Amino acid sequence: MPLAAALFVYQSLPDTIQITPTISVSSGRAGVWMLPVVNVLFAGVIYGMMQKLTRALEQKTEFQSAWPLDTLRVLPAIRVFAMSFLTAVCLSVVYGYYVMDTGEVTADLIGRAVALVPGVGTALFAMQLPKATKGNFLALRWYYTERSQQVWLKTHKLGTVLLYAAGGIMVFLAFFASGLQAAISAMSALFLAAITLYVYAKRLYEDEFYR
Repeated sequence: MPLAAALFVYQSLPDTIQITPTISVSSGRAGVWMLPVVNVLFAGVIYGMMQKLTRALEQKTEFQSAWPLDTLRVLPAIRVFAMSFLTAVCLSVVYGYYVMDTGEVTADLIGRAVALVPGVGTALFAMQLPKATKGNFLALRWYYTERSQQVWLKTHKLGTVLLYAAGGIMVFLAFFASGLQAAISAMSALFLAAITLYVYAKRLYEDEFYR
């Protein structure tokens, strides 16, 4: 996707940009490829690291016993999510800077991407919380939840609601708020939901009835 966007932009760039009536500079056509190529290289690094970690977990039983049961299934999804996020940011920069030729559009699109992609990820995370067990990697794995089954169940029940709401708010902000406002508000919503769940689990655990 980022390389396809670079190809589109490359074809539409002029040979030179007129700075003043007497001074013109090259449009730097080669520069349009820098960000997508860096994006692809970075994605390759992420892919390689995840592959190495997956092989280590498959080959060494002592690693497997220390990790939750569904780690090998979750790692590929995390890899795809990280690569998708990088691609969204890359496309934002390519479109805003090279197509629209303005840093303001670039910043706005990056802010929206920072709200949108994690918002979708938060909603997907909340989707599987109701059936999460202590063998799941994607769960609210805190000191208080792991030491009490009752705290685990009640925290995950509330977490499903709060994180669905936070994810929905983040996606909404990505479309209906300005870039910087969307990014800051989205991260604030996610942070507030996480802190609320942590405090909730802590207070439940401090009540001897739930231990």
